[in-house]
Amino acid sequence: KLNTASTLIDNLDIDGATDIGAAIVDADLFIIDDGAGGTNRKTAASRLKTYISHGLEFIGTIEATDDATITVTGLDSSVYEHFEIQFAGITPASDNTDLQFRMGDSGGIDSGASDYAWAKIRSDENGSRSVTKDTSDGLISIAAGLGNQTTEGYSGTLYINTGDKSGHTLIYGTGAVKIASETISLYLTYGMRLSNLTLTQIQAFINTGNVSTGRMTVWGRKHA
Repeated sequence: KLNTASTLIDNLDIDGATDIGAAIVDADLFIIDDGAGGTNRKTAASRLKTYISHGLEFIGTIEATDDATITVTGLDSSVYEHFEIQFAGITPASDNTDLQFRMGDSGGIDSGASDYAWAKIRSDENGSRSVTKDTSDGLISIAAGLGNQTTEGYSGTLYINTGDKSGHTLIYGTGAVKIASETISLYLTYGMRLSNLTLTQIQAFINTGNVSTGRMTVWGRKHA
């Protein structure tokens, strides 16, 4: 600790310090010159996530533990124009099931029977391809054929664009599913809520049974 009121940076000898000997964690501290104005402050390493994430701010994450649905709240399309959703190892409790998705506002998750449209392209490692779609549905289908073994889940990244001039809240992105036959399927997914909403929450779920394991994490980019 430097006790003098004013200390030249040349006198801060970090070369001779003991190495941390571990990974950097959120609680670790850095010294920063606030606004280059000569006032030094401390900052936690957790703040670096926002600064170096290409303008993305962490919204929230949820870990599934045999849940009927997994929901992340705290989204606000009046503040953010773009969201990035990261799925990691979403595995159903039941074999050969589908990963599905809905959006919601302050009134709750929208499950209207004809409020969504979607299309998905499946490409398998054996070269086969298929396209499925629905222009009037109560959900957005993300991927099909998920197995319930630990190596058979869905992982991918989807994006929501809330600033579309057509008035639709759009979702699009890619992900991969590995099923019991060792087949790896790539999904290109596109969907929308057919009328816009002030998005505050999103929800993923399985068409039959629960989400056994996996994680859904959301980041947001603010309006310019």
